[in-house]
Amino acid sequence: GGVLVEHGHRLIAGTVSVLAWSFAFLAMRVRADRLTRALSAWAAGLILVQAILGGITVLYRLPPPVSIAHACWCSADGNGPRAAPAPPCN
Repeated sequence: GGVLVEHGHRLIAGTVSVLAWSFAFLAMRVRADRLTRALSAWAAGLILVQAILGGITVLYRLPPPVSIAHACWCSADGNGPRAAPAPPCN
């Protein structure tokens, strides 16, 4: 199970990376406004940092500081893994 999960993670992360970099490239090529170009470049850069942290995590066999940084970085945008919201109190 672990190898399949890790391989799936890499495939999905690679696809997201290619899409983000493609969108950033297109934003630079077309007449996008300044904010769109800046945000797309920023997103591409953040994904590059995440990929580097993930690569270091794999190459050095899960060192805790790098693994923690990799996990925290993916959660920094607010869209990473998190617990489900608590049900409302009645």
